Amino acid sequence: MMSIINNISFDCIQAWWYNFHPMRKPIKRFIFIVLLLLLFLIVYSPLTYKKLTNNNPPDENIIKGVFHVHSNFSDGKGDIEEITKAAEELNLDFVILTDHGEPNLKCAESTSFYNNVLLIGGSEFSLDCGHLASAGFDIGKYQLPREPQEAINDVNRYSGFSFISHPFDNKIPWTNWDVKDFTGIEVLSSYSSARRIGVLKLVAFPFRYILNHEYALLSSLEYPEKNLAVWDSFNKNGKYMGIYALDAHAKIPLTKKISLNFPSYKSMFSILNIYVKTDKSFSSDPLNSADIIIDCIKKGRYYNVIESISPANGFDIVYRSSDGEDHETGENISDFNGTLRIDLPFKFPVHVKIIRNGKQFFIERFDPSSKAEIMINGPGVYRCEVFADKGKFNKLPWIATNPFFIGNEDIKPVKKVDISFRQPVFLLPRLFKLENNNYSSGKILYKKSEKGKDIISLDYVLRGRANEKDYWVSLAARKTVDLSDFMGITIESRSSETMRYWLEIRTGSEQNESWYRHSFLSTPEWESINIPFSKLIMISGEPENKDIDTSKIRSIFISINSSIVNFPETKGRIDIKSISSYK
Repeated sequence: MMSIINNISFDCIQAWWYNFHPMRKPIKRFIFIVLLLLLFLIVYSPLTYKKLTNNNPPDENIIKGVFHVHSNFSDGKGDIEEITKAAEELNLDFVILTDHGEPNLKCAESTSFYNNVLLIGGSEFSLDCGHLASAGFDIGKYQLPREPQEAINDVNRYSGFSFISHPFDNKIPWTNWDVKDFTGIEVLSSYSSARRIGVLKLVAFPFRYILNHEYALLSSLEYPEKNLAVWDSFNKNGKYMGIYALDAHAKIPLTKKISLNFPSYKSMFSILNIYVKTDKSFSSDPLNSADIIIDCIKKGRYYNVIESISPANGFDIVYRSSDGEDHETGENISDFNGTLRIDLPFKFPVHVKIIRNGKQFFIERFDPSSKAEIMINGPGVYRCEVFADKGKFNKLPWIATNPFFIGNEDIKPVKKVDISFRQPVFLLPRLFKLENNNYSSGKILYKKSEKGKDIISLDYVLRGRANEKDYWVSLAARKTVDLSDFMGITIESRSSETMRYWLEIRTGSEQNESWYRHSFLSTPEWESINIPFSKLIMISGEPENKDIDTSKIRSIFISINSSIVNFPETKGRIDIKSISSYK
């Protein structure tokens, strides 16, 4: 019976092919064949793709999760319940939530256990040079500044970690490469990679996603050569970690109001995972459990896995020094006459590549169920990439570890340079007057320093109303001055509690005034803060006046406002001993 049906079907197709007049033309036949081949390629690969089998049991010292996820606290589609349920179905231990905000208070305060999954609340900060994904920080009374180095310093001050997000994204790339002391860089970003795929892959993506979401999402990834090169360059002068990031939103925006509700959280969580290596177990306290993850990530004790190629259960890497002591990734190790020991207990062959100081040091193919021992004979920053030597995606770094910092001296903190040729801008603090919005209030007090000079103090209370989002208190010195011979402003101050304030400078004429500002941190201890004019950002004025003209300064303000505090009814005091310019 089946043979009769097959013969009838073939005869019908053959008759249609030869009798349908337009298709007898060679060019149209060619187009038809090409379309059939494209359809075959779109359908065949997803239908036949299967991740490589790894039946090794989960390691007892590995806590597994995902990094960089957005919820409906900002621009993600789902809520905490949907997100943690998806993670639970994949047997993940944690999810690091990084909703947009400075910080996003709801997200940052959401750390808890849901659906047997630890949700760790963080934020993705929108800075003047790109995005910074962070978690583990304490929530202060002020918002993190938009200046990148100051934001990084604040995250460190409040015990968190920070990663440069999607550094080469088409839409929001990172542009300031002079920063330092952040935790690391996203070396692979699923969402950012998907936005760079070509037209054919973009057209095929929805069909492939329906047939096999793992294949579709894997097809959007590429070897992150540029990201890895930048990571390696940072490690020439510091200590930085690399991380695989999802940037999961569970939707694809078409317009501001219309979105496609895929890829789902579950499909994204099955692509890129973080394997945190620790000898500690979760407790019933979510904050203590979150501290375990945060501490390991800051130290670099984790490795990155493209989970949809295969789970990495059983993988391990340590550096065994010449005295027999084992060291984990992220460590500073003085001895450089040891061995990298790598467990590869997989049923398929792999390629192992070792990178030292940004250059290939070692590459070799290993048969299934192998152990690698690689001799180290010199100082350097060593990291490992493992490639599954089987299947279509053998060019992707299936496993990427953090570096071992072997034989390198700890980087010493840079001493503050004493800037000479300081010259007072305002010799008389009494030039400052109080300015504030209708509901906020302040009081200026004067007292003498040990050397008999005036100290100006501002006691302030910030208040806003439901329909008033802009509330502020300022010390305002409306004085015309030419500072074109100077590099910046130095403020010597202290505050009743650690708080951020604005230095704001206005230039130009009354008819064509431009406003520039930069935040600075004031603590309960006297401290001098140097703010270069080149770091000030224009917040109001004509675009052609982007660079500040320091020869036409009309006024200088020290202010605190709603754009820098997290809570209304903020009260405090700032004392200022001097404001001076420096060359």
